[in-house]
Amino acid sequence: MALGDFPVQDVLSLATSQEWLALAINFILATLVGGIVIALIVGIAARRWGDEVKVQNSFLLVLIATAISYFGVPFLGGLLPSYALLIIPVIVWILLAKLLFGGFSIVHAIIIGIIGYAVTLFAVPYAVGFLSAFFPSFGF
Repeated sequence: MALGDFPVQDVLSLATSQEWLALAINFILATLVGGIVIALIVGIAARRWGDEVKVQNSFLLVLIATAISYFGVPFLGGLLPSYALLIIPVIVWILLAKLLFGGFSIVHAIIIGIIGYAVTLFAVPYAVGFLSAFFPSFGF
């Protein structure tokens, strides 16, 4: 695609529409709800396993993972096979869990990564959909 073929009008119409606002609100809600859920899971797991971790890093974990899943993984859709698009977010979750919760052993980081990915895949969108009902003017 040449530079002259770039759809400037489409980008400008999207930027002026309310879809960006809806995406931003969805992103913030997903980070808050996911951070709370992951903080509870990490807190319970750390207490049960006797590991020392900073539970407040849960929000940073969810923020980075949400940003990657919203903006990073969809751009790889045409380049990678479909099973890789399911495996990459899990690997990202495991790596971020180990990096942000250094007190966890690698086995515990793998467990937290898989549980965190599953929770944000199923429970967080449900909760965000429920909470987005309070923002009807934004077209959710």
